Amino acid sequence: MRRRLLAVFTSLSCLTACGDAAFLPASDEDLAVIWEHTTWRPPVNAQIDVEQAPPSRLARYALSTNVGEVKVIEGDDTNVSTVGSGYGLRMDQGRQDLARISTQVIDEEGDHFDFIVVFPTFQDGMNAGFAYFTLLRNDVQGIGLGQLDASHAFGSQGRLQGMLNMNRPAAYTDLDGRSIDNAQSVIHPVMGQEMSHRWLSHARVRKTGFNGGQASDATLGRDRAHWSALMHTGPSSGPISVSVQDGVAWRDNGNGTFTALEVFNDTQRGVSLRSRFSTLDLYLMGFLSSDEVDPFFLITNATHGNQSVGATTQLTQGITISGTRVGFTVDDVIAAEGWRVPSVASSPKRFNVAMVVLTQPGQSASDVAELVAQVNGFRTQWEQRFSEWTGGVASVCTRLNGCDDGGGGTGGSTSSSSSSGGSTGNTSGGTGGASVPPGTTQPPEPDRDNGCSCGPNSAPGADTMLVVSILWLVRRRSSSRKLQRRGIALHQQ
Repeated sequence: MRRRLLAVFTSLSCLTACGDAAFLPASDEDLAVIWEHTTWRPPVNAQIDVEQAPPSRLARYALSTNVGEVKVIEGDDTNVSTVGSGYGLRMDQGRQDLARISTQVIDEEGDHFDFIVVFPTFQDGMNAGFAYFTLLRNDVQGIGLGQLDASHAFGSQGRLQGMLNMNRPAAYTDLDGRSIDNAQSVIHPVMGQEMSHRWLSHARVRKTGFNGGQASDATLGRDRAHWSALMHTGPSSGPISVSVQDGVAWRDNGNGTFTALEVFNDTQRGVSLRSRFSTLDLYLMGFLSSDEVDPFFLITNATHGNQSVGATTQLTQGITISGTRVGFTVDDVIAAEGWRVPSVASSPKRFNVAMVVLTQPGQSASDVAELVAQVNGFRTQWEQRFSEWTGGVASVCTRLNGCDDGGGGTGGSTSSSSSSGGSTGNTSGGTGGASVPPGTTQPPEPDRDNGCSCGPNSAPGADTMLVVSILWLVRRRSSSRKLQRRGIALHQQ
């Protein structure tokens, strides 16, 4: 009994500590790390509503519905910010929408995801680019990245590696006229680029006689997170392909000129469907040994006519430039970054990915049923495509309950929840009472700031409320006795 009362009083003190504290799990230090490791570039003139307050830690989650293996979260003022006359996803000192979304996914489905992929149904006014990746955890050495773990700010206890904002499904249709569940949609190379940002592209080279023998970032291009436009990322032989990391397949014409046979993002032709992971990509991702990596080269002092060509120059297929070829091998990468640890022998090769559709505020899951069906179709295709691009060495699982213990999906069932205690009303059959979705971790992990559970799932339980009622009655009775004594004392006077 004493232990039970201690737990209850601890819960009460935690509620007092949490109060109406804002849901801002990422500290300024966390945000600095996150901003350093994301390809997100918000518009400089974004008209955010600075008076729009973040939700409290105890605010209820938005309504969510599992449709097949896609989680649909209805946008509201707790997870979508007002930007100008529209909406956007913020991640700053004032609002942390992305963290709110990932925390809800993890609280409702379990902390077993390596990646969370969000498809907003609205134009994200905070996204000046197309799609972006945010790295949250890295413990890999030899790929040009330092060690970090900001997963706690997104609701994970060290499992979540990264978060992707893949833009509206309609944005891909605008590019190529295809829905994203079409096997020829450009979403596949875009997804390949964003997901592989978990490992790519940060690796430098070091070679005697080049850059004074010092490590060189000549391999790096846009945002220093993609390969240089002057780097050959195609195979040494066989069918032409390019790296998803802004890769170019160059042909050395043997006379000091080079022709671009394929370009990842052609200024005229769009995103190349011949994009995939290069052998260097696969080594850095932990899916290929160093002795299986093709040699590559960089073009230095590059010009086109009388114009210089740089590492971030946007190119078109078929362009011919002049320059000097400098050859490299993976040994030059290892000389700059060190050996990859863990090696291909022990690196993780199975990843759980959550696919999330976030609706525009005011939209329900039924309003976006067609888009959800497209995402459901794409997710199964991505499982196949990722396996193909890794030569069957690695795989992704897009089931909401994960595949760590053999998986076993929902079979197309649909469930809905509006969480304050993490309970979910299952609409696929059964008793209709409160139930917990497969994989849900309850209760949530304690908040790292004060040892209390201050998330939206931390509402007081029945035991707590019973003791609160008892304490209130005791206090009332004590006050009544004091008043009676005071009355007697006054009467005696």
